[in-house]
Amino acid sequence: METAKVVNLLLVDDHPGNLLALQSILERLGHTMILAHSGREALRCMLKDDFAVILLDVQMPEMDGFEIAALARSQLRTRYCPIIFLTALGKSENEMSRGYEVGGMDYLLKPFNSEVLRSKVKILVELYQNTSSIKHRNAELVAANSGMKVRLNERMAALEECGRNLTRSNKELAGLRGAVGT
Repeated sequence: METAKVVNLLLVDDHPGNLLALQSILERLGHTMILAHSGREALRCMLKDDFAVILLDVQMPEMDGFEIAALARSQLRTRYCPIIFLTALGKSENEMSRGYEVGGMDYLLKPFNSEVLRSKVKILVELYQNTSSIKHRNAELVAANSGMKVRLNERMAALEECGRNLTRSNKELAGLRGAVGT
């Protein structure tokens, strides 16, 4: 499978310092990082672009990460996009459970291990790339199959025409035999 394609990662946090830290942790992966400083900004980004992974802070003003995740899951474009929640607050089991209930793939507590986060994102990106490759190949197969059906129909029509011509020729030949025999 093709795994070298650059993809988009959405980083959502209301603290610019946290976004900068995430960028520095993930820059080594070589993907495009789109930054959103609020839930509204994140939702606008999700409507505009496709993302391999969304890294989402839980505690934000106006709209928390759980609300953003629930809205993301309600949209076809982002329904299956993996979400990793990142939070310094919300460490209770109830909050973690809520994160998974609204569609989170993982729930990491700050401070988190940079290597662990990078590895998780790398694996999710590879899954996204493999899935995209499979979808692309499936579309190619569907198109090829459609082309084969058209060619098969054309050949069947040509064979039917040959069959009609053969039947006509046989009738003419039988008519000639009958005329010669009398």
